[in-house]
Amino acid sequence: MNVGDTTPVATYPKGATPEGVHDLAGNTWEWCSDWYGPYSGDEQVDPGGPTDGPARVLRGGSFNYRPRDLRAADRYYSSPAYRVGYNGFRVAWAGSGGLDRT
Repeated sequence: MNVGDTTPVATYPKGATPEGVHDLAGNTWEWCSDWYGPYSGDEQVDPGGPTDGPARVLRGGSFNYRPRDLRAADRYYSSPAYRVGYNGFRVAWAGSGGLDRT
């Protein structure tokens, strides 16, 4: 909450994952492709949620939220029609050293 705005990627290199991924938490909430809804009580891996709805999932917190919300697992929601400067996208690719997930 002290930064006051988004920052360029990798501004905080000590926060990178061992794989070199930056800004998984904070900066902007990241839109997910999942529609927001309750999870079932069953054990799941990568649950997809409902097939439609009024809101999509956001993860990771943003610069204007409390520190306890700044974690990759934090889950929030918003209407895709709602536009604010603290919701964004993660653009990623597997470079020459990336993992093949096919």
